[in-house]
Amino acid sequence: MKIKDIFGNELSLPDERIKHINEKHPEITLALIKASLSNPDYIVVSSIDEHIKIYHKKKGKYYIVVVINIDKKLIITSYTSDKLKKGDIEWIKN
Repeated sequence: MKIKDIFGNELSLPDERIKHINEKHPEITLALIKASLSNPDYIVVSSIDEHIKIYHKKKGKYYIVVVINIDKKLIITSYTSDKLKKGDIEWIKN
């Protein structure tokens, strides 16, 4: 499956990653992933790996987090968090 982010990057979401998200993070739906990528509130570059970008979409008191490898154009995982992930904030929604 392909999903576009806010910048028009076409990101791959393989069946294996969908299965991982469904099993480990059942609160995450495909609609939440799409919304987080197409209309994020924050994008953070990982403090561990500069090729990893972490999209955050505020939903109530939590963030929907989508982790991507920008070089591979691959969605790695998605989950909820109560805070922004560590790294440099690359983009903030106005």
